[in-house]
Order: sequence, then structure tokens, then C-alpha cells
Amino acid sequence: MIALYAVNISAVPSYAAVAAMRTAVSEARQARIERYRFDADKIRCLSAELLLRSALAAEYGLSSSQIHIAAGENGKPQLADSKIRFNLSHSGEWVICAVGQTEIGADVEEIRETNFRTVAESFSAAEQALLEHTAADAQTDLFYRIWTLKESYVKYRGTGLLESFSDFTVLPCSAHTAKCTQPADSTAVSFYSLKPDARHWISLCSSEPLPAENCTPHIVSASALFSAASYKK
Repeated sequence: MIALYAVNISAVPSYAAVAAMRTAVSEARQARIERYRFDADKIRCLSAELLLRSALAAEYGLSSSQIHIAAGENGKPQLADSKIRFNLSHSGEWVICAVGQTEIGADVEEIRETNFRTVAESFSAAEQALLEHTAADAQTDLFYRIWTLKESYVKYRGTGLLESFSDFTVLPCSAHTAKCTQPADSTAVSFYSLKPDARHWISLCSSEPLPAENCTPHIVSASALFSAASYKK
């Protein structure tokens, strides 16, 4: 079963206020945090691994000392010597983590005004046609839903930048579900999309069915996430 965890970081005042928690994450994550220039990016980066550790503790009873993150195929992060899989994403005010025992892709995006002409080549012809036939005031929202669906698919596959977004099609087919219609060998995957608030989309992709009850996010408060007492050694 896939479990989705999420935290809204809008209440975190500054990176300095939570920087002490960097000792709770891996050395690789600490180095990655320090490469960011802006506080907001540092907070998101730190929050992502803290949320992973929180999710693994809640779902599988793992302590921090049992969590060792390694690079898998194509560099996709995974837990060393474990069948547990995870995927992380952050954008705007939200950080998310999906965990389970099958491959998973997860993406969150903040909805911003977008010039669709600049991104047309990133979408397949069918996706572009759907956008063009959508009411103007709904296009931005639909664009971000499709974008997160496509991101979740390439993250599920672990291909990332190796795969062109225009080479496959993912189309919404209900308020929360979607279907990959090309290539033909991708139709077995499941998708689920939701909006944690009016300004963000979240999408998941997995080979496991994604019923609504599995995809309701476990919301972790920022205060709990950044509490040292939450992470058992």
C-alpha cells in the first residue's frame, strides 16, 4: 500500500530557526542544503528528508539509524538493502513524501501563471489539444495537474531528464484519476491527483492501484517535523 505524507512549511520563519535539525539528515542531504542560496529552498530540502524519516517511522517503525539512503538505477534515491520505496517532492508551501513496497513517483507543484507557448514542446499533441479546448480561466490549473502527472510518471520510472515529456501522454479521466495512453506498455500504471489547497497540485504514479483512501495525505505539522524528539536514533 502506498502512503502519502505532506507538510506545509509556510509557518517556518527562517532556515536559522530550524537549521539545528540538519544533524538529523544524511550527510549528502546536508551538503545539498548548503548548496542552496535562499532560505526557502534550504527549508524545503531539509524538510524533505525529515518527512521521509517521519513517514518511515510511522509506516514501518524504522529509527533514524536504520535509514540509509543510496542511489539506485539512474540515480533514483532508495533505501539501501530494503524493499521499501519512496519518492520526495517539494514546491511552494508543500513538501511531500510517498512510501510503499513498490516503485512510486510523486510530484507537487505550486500553481503559477504560465505562458503555455513556452512549454508546448513539453506536452504531447493530445495534451496540448486538451489544454487548447479548455476554458481560458481553467487552463493554468489543468496545465499544472498534467505537469505533476507527467513528473510523477518519469519519477516512477526513474528516468528523469532521460525521458522527453513530449514522448508520452497522461490525460485526466476523472476528478482524481488519470491514464497514460502512450506508449502502450505504460497503460498498467495508476495515477492519482489531488489539491491540498487552491494553489498546489499533487500527483502520484505507481504500478499498484491508488484508491482514494490510500492517497489521502497524512498531514504532519511543521512543529512536529522539526522536533528533535521525533527522530529515534
